[in-house]
Amino acid sequence: EVREGLESYGGDALFDDDWRVVAIVRQERVPHPAIEGLVTTTAVSYTPSHGKSWAYVKFCFRSSLFSLVTLVDHLFAVHMQVGNACVLASRQYLGPDHPVRRFLAPFQFKTISVNDNARNNLINPQSMGPRNFAFTDKGTDLAWSVASEYTPSGAELRAVFGDDQASYLRLVLDYGAYVEFLKK
Repeated sequence: EVREGLESYGGDALFDDDWRVVAIVRQERVPHPAIEGLVTTTAVSYTPSHGKSWAYVKFCFRSSLFSLVTLVDHLFAVHMQVGNACVLASRQYLGPDHPVRRFLAPFQFKTISVNDNARNNLINPQSMGPRNFAFTDKGTDLAWSVASEYTPSGAELRAVFGDDQASYLRLVLDYGAYVEFLKK
């Protein structure tokens, strides 16, 4: 749910064999055909032949992707999940003089204060974060409630490779191998 006058997020990009975008499908609000005053959504497909509409739809798709990566992958997964878990684990289970904790300390420096600032300035209602996105308060709450469903745990890839840890790690660390995996 987005604020009035702003476009909704989302869309599906369709690619050819060379990874060029050939179409983008968006859910768009249209008047209901049978009930006056009611608005419904329908899937609308756009291609490069749509001219200015194509440019606008590409902009909307990129904006949606940017918002998803910013909110889910970066803010939720990196800061609130992984960063907090690493600091918590090292502080709870490793003594102050433990060599692993001392090794991790530079990488975890200021994680707690950065995440606290992110919570206050980017996550809390009426803070800067929600005002920078098109979501209503209800839409923001919904986005946060499903964020964990869109954060990959690696289980999806491990299900493919099983105990073949080397292939799994190559796929995770080698972008070219990852792209080839996606093409299959």
